[in-house]
Amino acid sequence: MSTEWIHRGAEILIGLFYLGFGIANARSSGAILESLKIRLLPLLQLMFWAGVATQSIAGLLLIIGYHAALTAAVLIPFTLVASIIFHAFWAMEGEARVLNRIIFICNSTCVLAL
Repeated sequence: MSTEWIHRGAEILIGLFYLGFGIANARSSGAILESLKIRLLPLLQLMFWAGVATQSIAGLLLIIGYHAALTAAVLIPFTLVASIIFHAFWAMEGEARVLNRIIFICNSTCVLAL
């Protein structure tokens, strides 16, 4: 198997990851918006829907192989910022800390793979 196919397969899998979580986040909008309110972030609705759009559209672009490098350039800072906002495990305790550390590491791995 050539490295070109391996690279393309990785793009598709990462694209599925982002598209899947974009859809899941849209379906869980109420709970996510509540967690944003607790963090006292500005422009909650705009930030949330911009994030869902970024995840979903970028995921789809990676799946179809359209401008993968540019898409990765958008996803890297998006993922880092979103991980710091939503999965700040260093400020948590117990099971929440363990779960959010795992999610943070998973997100960081996706960034490294991009």
